[in-house]
Amino acid sequence: MTALNSSALAGDVTGVIALPLTNQAALTRKFFTPFNDNHATANTWRTSTDGTTWTTVTTGQKPGQDEDWGATGTTLPVHGVKWATLQNKIYFPGHAYKDVAGTNPTVNVFDGTTSAILCSIPPNPNTPTTTPIAIFSIVPYSSTQLLVSTYDSTTGNGRSRVMLLDIQTGSLTQLGAETDITSMIVQPFVIGGRVWIGTHNNGGAAASTVRWTRPGDPTWVTDHTTAAGLGYCTGMTSFLGNIYAAWGADVSTSAVIKQRTSDGVWSTVHTSDGTGAGNYCGPLITSKDGLTVYAYRWSVSGGVAPIGRILKSTNGTTWTQDYDAGGTSGESQSGQPILDPDDSGLIWWVLTDVTGTGTGSLLRNNAGTYTNVDETTTQRGPICWLKV
Repeated sequence: MTALNSSALAGDVTGVIALPLTNQAALTRKFFTPFNDNHATANTWRTSTDGTTWTTVTTGQKPGQDEDWGATGTTLPVHGVKWATLQNKIYFPGHAYKDVAGTNPTVNVFDGTTSAILCSIPPNPNTPTTTPIAIFSIVPYSSTQLLVSTYDSTTGNGRSRVMLLDIQTGSLTQLGAETDITSMIVQPFVIGGRVWIGTHNNGGAAASTVRWTRPGDPTWVTDHTTAAGLGYCTGMTSFLGNIYAAWGADVSTSAVIKQRTSDGVWSTVHTSDGTGAGNYCGPLITSKDGLTVYAYRWSVSGGVAPIGRILKSTNGTTWTQDYDAGGTSGESQSGQPILDPDDSGLIWWVLTDVTGTGTGSLLRNNAGTYTNVDETTTQRGPICWLKV
């Protein structure tokens, strides 16, 4: 042993024996929702460790704001938008790029104390001289990869991409790059090795599509095309072996929830009673035990009270009201709800005001008992979490 220790080791040390690892069970989950005041203040997040008492902080960089989405900011605040927690860090769209004209949107990473830019979104190859407008959702794909849905152009029904982001290198790969997606993509969805999207138009009069691809595939496959008037796909989920997708509708059309069975057949399983512009179903979420699927629904122009409600189904075809969201508080849209990371079975919902002038609510669903735990005018983004 004396001889062994008498000279220095050659080369780099590549491992350590008995290095203690973080005890994840000893950490506490901490929630973050973006403070969305369209850059009026330096505030960045609303945060809570118990889900009941919320405070405003200026920690880290300003997350994405409604104004980042340009002309559509008043009609597309948070329909199913989702930001990712991966390897105990939050990945979110930054806002600072809007301070300098011609700057590309950024994916930022936040550890609860500090944040940094991971990468920026290059122009769409189909509009190479146009600066991308914003990022909608960031969704986990693997232990080291994220899916990023971009908003690249306002022309027509919009133009978007889904990018595969390697968090270790910051590199981006466009999925199905040979397909020009001339609409928006609110949220990618992953199941069975496929990345699924539902298109979301700038206007609801045109039909929309559900498509899928896989990393390495050159194109997107169109799996379903809606009737005219169902132009806003707000999100997807899986339930009892089937895929479910929700849509918002244009004037004189009712919003719907559709089911795709394992044999590829699409059918409508719920129809809203509203027919006015902006009536919609979604987003969707499946409970942690897999026994219940939930959907937000907003019915206007002919809808029966309550105009806003959370629906649930235990078989995917019969939907009943689980929560009365009213219709006078401005809670006319829902961000993507999340399952509680502590495996408690809780579901957290963000309801927001479509006009940006009223208050939004953060709801906790505990076995059908809904509690409004935070109500602010800046509640207009997805809920995220870390373990601290």
